[in-house]
Amino acid sequence: MLGAIALAASWAFGSTPSMVVGVGLVLAGVFARLWARRAKGSIDIERRLLPGDRLEGGDVRIVVRVRRTRQLVGGTIALRQRLGSIDEGLRMHGLQAEIAFTGLPRGRHRLGPLEVTLSDPLGLERVEDRFDDGLSVLIRPRIPTLRSLFSSLGARESGAARSTFRRPSGFEIHAIRDYAPGEPLRGVHWPSTARRGRLMVKELDDAPRDDLVVVLDQDPDGCAGPAGNSSFDAAVRAAGALALAHALWGRRVVIVGSSPSFDAVRVSSAGHDWDVALDALASVMPVVGARVVGPLRASAGPLAHAREIIVVTGLPELAVEPLLDLTSRGRSAALVAVAAQTFVGRPRERSQPALLRAVAQGIPVAVVSAESTIEEALAGGLTRSLSA
Repeated sequence: MLGAIALAASWAFGSTPSMVVGVGLVLAGVFARLWARRAKGSIDIERRLLPGDRLEGGDVRIVVRVRRTRQLVGGTIALRQRLGSIDEGLRMHGLQAEIAFTGLPRGRHRLGPLEVTLSDPLGLERVEDRFDDGLSVLIRPRIPTLRSLFSSLGARESGAARSTFRRPSGFEIHAIRDYAPGEPLRGVHWPSTARRGRLMVKELDDAPRDDLVVVLDQDPDGCAGPAGNSSFDAAVRAAGALALAHALWGRRVVIVGSSPSFDAVRVSSAGHDWDVALDALASVMPVVGARVVGPLRASAGPLAHAREIIVVTGLPELAVEPLLDLTSRGRSAALVAVAAQTFVGRPRERSQPALLRAVAQGIPVAVVSAESTIEEALAGGLTRSLSA
């Protein structure tokens, strides 16, 4: 259009320079249009995630390689990529580029379509394309390594003696029945035999028992704060730190959520089991209606076979009563209360009747807040202050 206007002006006024300008603009427009037609489908894109530990707050790098299927005269290639809530763009220099994302929160993030824009050398025409291979990126939480643990100190400081008895894994008595001829005598249940006056034998059932169960409360009513720096993210880190600490001490640990949709994860070492646990902790999210009372009151599941239970919750007032019931039945219990209000800038409540009641009954208590690190909160200092 500009070229046509310049040519019309040159004809009207008899201006040779205007004619040169008009012809140049027309030729530039024709060149740009022909370049754009040839540019369509002229490249293949390969997108690859660089290996490495993908931890919250860290970097995720994506390599983009371009292969030309058709030669073009000049031009530029611009990329735009979205990962989760972060959008990055750059202009390629050469046929390979690296896109870096920083500060990603814990969770599973979808890798959006890669938007590719080809521009002609004069910047008059653009060709846009999208490449999507349906990838997602799992960002794991940063789990601290604990040097000391409140639950090994709190009960003794509160004046309660903690039982060292641990039920072994293996077979337990499932039923008592009459002796059948030919059965080995080592299976005889002598108390029942003496009581009934005839041989009675034990039927055994395989019932492995876990040393410790860590319960993560997924109730959104106890969560506050932005993604990546929320009280639930702190609860996930605390649950992971407790599980890792006990696994490093040679104990068998099970991580369960308050939602039935969360599959229990067993951790017996810091190897493959821990990798599976990290993936589970990376993707766990709050679930509406997932009250922590549910798994604590359940008569079946991992908690039915565990001797010790640690609950991580933002609603400790709901967990104290079930934990007291468990301790009355010979279980050991501990409580990690997450002060959700501190993750939105409000001060922590210093006097909480539910926590004071738990401490008075010999349940070790730790309080996780935005004002301290996970290591400091789980070391036992807050338990001592609550006991005082």
